[in-house]
Amino acid sequence: MDISSVFAHRYHALGEAQQQDWRRLAVFTGSFDAAAAAAVWGLKTVRELPPDAVAHIRLTRLVSLGLLEHNKLRYRFRLSQTGREFARSLLAGDELTLSQQRHANYYLKLQSLADRLAKQGGAEQQRGMALLASEAAEIQAGQRWVEQEQA
Repeated sequence: MDISSVFAHRYHALGEAQQQDWRRLAVFTGSFDAAAAAAVWGLKTVRELPPDAVAHIRLTRLVSLGLLEHNKLRYRFRLSQTGREFARSLLAGDELTLSQQRHANYYLKLQSLADRLAKQGGAEQQRGMALLASEAAEIQAGQRWVEQEQA
């Protein structure tokens, strides 16, 4: 059984909501945190749990099923290249557009925050620069999507 078949088997074993969650993660170019996944999924507060906490629970489930990797030291998640390609092949139409739009909105807001922090100087400047560095690939992907939509 090749790796794509493994992903297909695991994907089809998921419920519809989990399938949708996993497909939408294909908009990430690299690693991401639970807050970014919550934004792409459009999550809101549930029973007083903030969206990133709800997302973390859902992401952990996908990790346990072997559909997602988790770097516990950095609190980051990522799809393998094969997983991303498979998930992306299933993501289309309005779902793709909505996921890309949410991704771009989240990372453009994050860039704005990082820029404001970087202008403050001192420890906040370092925090802003670190945020820009750690999220550069996703920020650039969001910018590319916005440019394509405006063209």
